Amino acid sequence: LKQPLFCWGREAGAMELPAVGKAESWLAEAQGLACKRLVAGSGELLERGWAELDGLLGEAWARALAEECEALEREGLLAPHSFEFGGEDGQARTFEHAGRFFADLDAGRIRRGVADGAPQLARFAAVTAPALAAALAEASPSL
Repeated sequence: LKQPLFCWGREAGAMELPAVGKAESWLAEAQGLACKRLVAGSGELLERGWAELDGLLGEAWARALAEECEALEREGLLAPHSFEFGGEDGQARTFEHAGRFFADLDAGRIRRGVADGAPQLARFAAVTAPALAAALAEASPSL
């Protein structure tokens, strides 16, 4: 791409993330494979409006990310999920989505405890998600 990768409106490189060590070198390869699988499914996405891409991240990567999510939950680093709707009076009302929690992974808002406790998840949000979006946009510009 001719433009820098952006993640939710911010440059992906805006936050300093822990370096990926040799033990995690599979991550770069997995990211490349995920991009290829995503692009391969883009035709189905255009045809149907959705595509099922089971195993996109691969078992090892998905398990590593899931383990980090579970650790965030154990450490109490997830926030309750809420959403807003406009009321009949025109005022926005906030509702909490019972039983759902999240961690803000935006490079400009991620809490240090979240980044430290889930470095692969933080890296996924800052580096991999924009790369997947860029690969999909390149393969299917009409999206």
